[in-house]
Amino acid sequence: MQEFLKKKIKVKSRKIKGSRGGDFYLLSFIFDFCLYGLLLLTILSVFLAPGSTPVWAEVETFVVGEDNLWQEWGTLDALHERDGWIRPQEADSTVNILHALYEEGRFLVTSASFTVFINKTGGQSYYNPRRDGVIWCPKMDWTSAKGGLMALVNGSGVFVPEGTDLRLRGGLMVSLPTDAADADPVRLPNNTDVMLADSTVLSLRPNTSKKNVDAELVRTVEAMRDTACFDFFNRSITNEGIEINVLLPSSLPLRRVRFFPLFSQGLEDLYMKGFEIYVNDGSPETRDAEGKPIYHLFHAAPGNREAVVDLALPEPEYVRYITLKSTAADPFVIDQFEVYGSGFVREALYSSNIINLGATANFGRIRWGERKDPNTSVHVRTRVGTDNTVYVYTRLNEIGEYVPLDGDSDAENMRAWTSLTAEAKGPIYEDTENWSLWSVAYDSSGQALVAEGPRQYVQFELALESEDASNRAEIDFLSIEFSRPVMAGMLRGQIDPRKAVELGKTISFKYTVHAAIDGDDTGFDTIEIVTPVRATLDTVRIGDAVLSAEDYNTTGTGDRLLCVHFPNHRITSTDSVQLVFRTEVLSFGTTFKGRVSASWLGEESLSQRIEQRNPDELSVQGLEASLGKVLTDAGVAPNPITPNNDGVNDVATIFFMLFQVKGAVPVEVTVYALSGGSVWKQSESLPMGRHEIIWDGRDRDGERVPPGVYPYRILVKGDEQEFVKVGTIVVVY
Repeated sequence: MQEFLKKKIKVKSRKIKGSRGGDFYLLSFIFDFCLYGLLLLTILSVFLAPGSTPVWAEVETFVVGEDNLWQEWGTLDALHERDGWIRPQEADSTVNILHALYEEGRFLVTSASFTVFINKTGGQSYYNPRRDGVIWCPKMDWTSAKGGLMALVNGSGVFVPEGTDLRLRGGLMVSLPTDAADADPVRLPNNTDVMLADSTVLSLRPNTSKKNVDAELVRTVEAMRDTACFDFFNRSITNEGIEINVLLPSSLPLRRVRFFPLFSQGLEDLYMKGFEIYVNDGSPETRDAEGKPIYHLFHAAPGNREAVVDLALPEPEYVRYITLKSTAADPFVIDQFEVYGSGFVREALYSSNIINLGATANFGRIRWGERKDPNTSVHVRTRVGTDNTVYVYTRLNEIGEYVPLDGDSDAENMRAWTSLTAEAKGPIYEDTENWSLWSVAYDSSGQALVAEGPRQYVQFELALESEDASNRAEIDFLSIEFSRPVMAGMLRGQIDPRKAVELGKTISFKYTVHAAIDGDDTGFDTIEIVTPVRATLDTVRIGDAVLSAEDYNTTGTGDRLLCVHFPNHRITSTDSVQLVFRTEVLSFGTTFKGRVSASWLGEESLSQRIEQRNPDELSVQGLEASLGKVLTDAGVAPNPITPNNDGVNDVATIFFMLFQVKGAVPVEVTVYALSGGSVWKQSESLPMGRHEIIWDGRDRDGERVPPGVYPYRILVKGDEQEFVKVGTIVVVY
């Protein structure tokens, strides 16, 4: 269990010096004593008075990396940590990936029925799919076969080469092959070295009557049943179309595939006479509509003549799924199936533990240090919560209802859930009531952390990705900025009207903020609201009182931000603030996001987000008739124009409004002659809002156009459709 971060408290105060002078020393001392006493009483009254506003706050930073080891604060998946940096794991070209997973206990064999499940889900719904490898063979249940498919990846068959030394770890009774019918078993003491005289295998069996283990050296052919593929593939029925499938824990840089039969007693001739190998990288782009992997052919050998198939790629290829398919009917034996890689893994993940900030806090910016080779990327996302469990584990109670387990952590709840009987286990799901969904990936370091209001708990996830196995991205540190105490324990907002608002029309909105303030909450005196276009403030109401214009200001208000500051009316106890302002809505669905801050705390505190009780209480919807509306309110002023440089009506302002576009879109404004030719054109990328394009009455060469009527066209180029408005401009002299 990680320790809570220590809460830091800072009290800012001024030092006050009293003046002393010779004959007035006693009087000065009394004056200083009274002054300091008054100051102390003032400070105590601030801290001790019910509902008072604390004068302290502090911006702190939580850091993983640097002095805090990554492995102590989260889980590294296909990552390793060195010198404070985390970087993707690199495949060793000499290590068989399948055998390495087997050695780590991370390789599973599936049944035929489970194969269908894997294929349907593409492995994505398999429990902890990024941890384990899976191998399966359709049309048969290998879980019940002796040795099973696992023998293909265990790294050692049953064959013991000639001349192998065996050191016995216990007293054994050994029966040696002999022509004598009455040969007695030989008892060998502990730590006896046995040198095999020929190619044999060692079969061990318990012998309870002798209270030891019998060891018998038998002929190789008799022991073939320990090789997985011998039982099934080495028989008379056709083997054409038989598949062996492998699912790797993640997309790994494949460099080499190798498989071969058992080399003994002539079995080396039972190699696969024809085969095809198919692969898939596991990415969403390489799946069909049902989520199944779309394989591509890696190699084909319809008339294979090599007992040992060893295929090497000139460059590594990212692969997660591998299928070996027999294309010949001949029987075959496979002793080992081997896969080797080279280069860095395609995706490496870091998942932090649940980070407890010690108290409810406001969030600032998230930052990290990175180094990236070409064709690599870093993705960071976060989520925040009100408790330290992100999953809900349920059980069936006495009356047949599923109820959550109430442990102090996910690990505790998982242990309790695992110990339940199969009948008592209920579903497991993410706790979306107390935790937010994962944010979208941040564009870059230094952005504001996405958070639904103040929270005590936060979690982050890092993904280091590469499209080139020879390149990597790595991370030095990740920091999260936060401040305590918060402005209000609860801060809810609501805007009105919210339905059927006409786009592009100036509307008067009421924006109400309800604040619940108690304990250490600091309160606030500033509200900022993000608006589609510049807003005009009409009224500020605190509780039932309407403030006069002298009691607030809008310093800092911009084209898309309304900032209202009321320093003489701090909200320091539970109350409401209502702003009435006029602005225009340009999109069918517009959310008026808002934040509050305490100006007297300055940089010692972060602003706090205004939340919604319901998802639509800060959102405004346009009229249904406005759906699809993109370009409107086009016109020219003045019209006509007289471009003779006399300062009167020298230029034409072509104005228009853009609605419901994402980001900036290409816009062309063209002026034509009546003959149809283009006289002048200007192209820009513009966002939603009102725009103005100036034409000075000159052509492309800078010459004044002759008097007459000039058509103009405004063209907005959408992804799938173009939008046009036309009109005319009159030029006179």
